[in-house]
Amino acid sequence: MTDAQQYIVDSDESAFERDVLEPSSRHLILVDFWAPWCGPCRSLAPILEKLMIAYSGAARLVKVNTDEQQQLASRYGIRSLPTVMLFRNGEPVDQFMGVQPESAIRRMIDTHVVRESDEQLVRAESLHASGDTAGAIDMLVKTISDDPDNDRPRFVLAGWLADQKRFEEARKTLDGITRDGKDDPRYAPVSARVELGTVAESNQSVDELIRSVTQDADNLEARFQLAGLLVREGELAGALEHLIEIIQRDRNFREDEPRRIILRVFDLAGGKGELVSEYRKRLARALN
Repeated sequence: MTDAQQYIVDSDESAFERDVLEPSSRHLILVDFWAPWCGPCRSLAPILEKLMIAYSGAARLVKVNTDEQQQLASRYGIRSLPTVMLFRNGEPVDQFMGVQPESAIRRMIDTHVVRESDEQLVRAESLHASGDTAGAIDMLVKTISDDPDNDRPRFVLAGWLADQKRFEEARKTLDGITRDGKDDPRYAPVSARVELGTVAESNQSVDELIRSVTQDADNLEARFQLAGLLVREGELAGALEHLIEIIQRDRNFREDEPRRIILRVFDLAGGKGELVSEYRKRLARALN
């Protein structure tokens, strides 16, 4: 038996409850509806087998030959081959048709699979909510060490470290994000937050920098440092105001860094919404 075969079974209508519905309360079950004549089915099979090894039983594969199990295929509305349905707690929760890239399938599995590291994440979040941030961080550091392929604890840990202005540690945490994880919608805001936390290099306070800018509107370095501190404190609109003012006064200040920082602030804000829409227009006007 190969490593993958221990997580793969062939099933039929009589065994479907035993093979899929009942164990889906404990594991994520992928049901591969296929047929021997289907070329794309043969192309998809090794990708699924590779993923079963990667998930080590947290996700399992059940193969259904639709030529032999037409009633089962009809019950689940299979119209195209291959179709892969994901089952949790006795119900289909997601599906895809055709041959998909491994990274896309992995993202879908990650949305639904339950891992021990996710349970550790829940416990760490409970500690954090109770005020034991140090204990929560220590727990997530160990969790990441035990399961380095799960990006979810990394996103949370990087955010907590950024809260404590431990930006270098947060950056190193994000450096461990998997290639697939960098396509996750959570990655851009967290990475932007960590990067932007290091923009301000001045030891001056926000009030001191505001006084500097008030006294000398052309003190662009003070504006830039002020914008960095405002981002760190979550005052995104105020930071964007100063960054756009810098661009309007000197398009080449710091070799175009204010524009790059603005784009990262948009990432931090989630890439959409009223704030992003307004300042994207204002940035366009400032550049033209």
